[in-house]
Amino acid sequence: MRLTAPASTTHVGRVEIRGLQRIVELDTLGTSTGPVRLPRTPHDPLTPDAQGHQSPVIATESVSSQDLYKIQSRTAIVVPCKDESLDNMQGVWAAVPASSLLIVVSASDPETYACERDALRAFCQQTGRNALCIHQGDPKVARAVTAAGMAEFVDQDGNGLVHKGKGEAMAVGIALAATAHNMGNVPVYYKYIGFVDADNLVPGSVQEYCRAFSAGLFLAQAQDSMVRISWASKPKIHNGQLEFKKSGRSSEIVNRWLNKLLSELDAKVETVAGDNATDTHTGQLICTGNAGEHAMTISLALKLRVANGYAIEPFHFLDMIERFAGQAREAASPALTPPISPVPIMTETGTTMQILQIRTINPHFHADKGEEHVAKMWKHGLSAIYHSPLTESAALSQFREELRRTISGHEDLDESSKLPTSKDLLAEQAVDVKTDLWQPERCRIYQPLASANLFKLRKDLETEEGSFWFSGMKHVGTGLAL
Repeated sequence: MRLTAPASTTHVGRVEIRGLQRIVELDTLGTSTGPVRLPRTPHDPLTPDAQGHQSPVIATESVSSQDLYKIQSRTAIVVPCKDESLDNMQGVWAAVPASSLLIVVSASDPETYACERDALRAFCQQTGRNALCIHQGDPKVARAVTAAGMAEFVDQDGNGLVHKGKGEAMAVGIALAATAHNMGNVPVYYKYIGFVDADNLVPGSVQEYCRAFSAGLFLAQAQDSMVRISWASKPKIHNGQLEFKKSGRSSEIVNRWLNKLLSELDAKVETVAGDNATDTHTGQLICTGNAGEHAMTISLALKLRVANGYAIEPFHFLDMIERFAGQAREAASPALTPPISPVPIMTETGTTMQILQIRTINPHFHADKGEEHVAKMWKHGLSAIYHSPLTESAALSQFREELRRTISGHEDLDESSKLPTSKDLLAEQAVDVKTDLWQPERCRIYQPLASANLFKLRKDLETEEGSFWFSGMKHVGTGLAL
């Protein structure tokens, strides 16, 4: 795979956010290379750099098929799902690299989940793939999660099950990926984890996402790194015509406010212009605020806190800046982990965390879930920004007030579109007692999974005859008892 080199890089303390890289070709000949300057074609006009000079070359980076495979074989791909078309899901599974571990975390109704599990089992028997699946609403999963030290993920005052939401499903996927290992005499644990949505209608685009994950993780230079996908386009039918819109509405809103926040934080941006780098202000550096398709090192996944619902993707940026931008050393992980596992023990002083953003070639076709779904996504993201400690200083009071007005101006949605919160958060006043102004509800924030006993979780899931299944399992559990 060949990608353009990033034209800019933003530093917020030790957090490095690289500018957008575009996929030039899905496959490339030869070996992997760092930035290489390629002549522009006659049809590609010369463009001036920051100093007004015309630049006759484009810098690209390439990753060989062999190096892509090395990353893919150490990657677990998580597919959260809820009552999706089984035919569509099978297309997504088929697009996941054969050498990667496939993890399905379902929130479907019990009968649908039984069909999903049977289909995944048949798929693995036909292909020889390694896969896991589990149901988010299984009472046995809730008990195992609680026993492993993750009780906050369970609705203790309600139904006693793991909270509903995409963020919670992804957390379950991270826990399973961190304790899974390749089949063989000597366990080799997975080093990377990726996420793809189950509603993707084009398997070829899923395959491209997974290759982009591997290319980005190969090119990343930090132990803790993340790759986020920016779609080439998101086609919609308008007046009988297929329009290839460059970004979704929720993404546009969330990206705009994340970039405003970077500007307020006075982030240092290095913009590459020819052979020179200059400092400038942030513009539209973040273009993946709502990236459902993203991947990272498992070491990073275990360090990050988890936000519930659709806040989880934009919250990645907030959490990394809040907790690691100025921090010299990360605390030791208490997770019970063998030395060959990717679970981190210590991040050395001065270590940088990297976020790479990659623009794909394939358009992104997915099921239309309606206006309320779109509103829920951007509201979750903006509420996470609003309640972030980054915005609570006096210097950002105007920013925060403008953000509050943006959110409150769209509060005409029905109950199903409001932020899901636990009962203790519902008890909070919707009006700030200090300012007497309406405020958006807080989303739940869970502590990093590195503090949990993930190996106990895995052992308990294997012992119980519940919804948990993995390829090679000698028997299938009795299923859900809801």
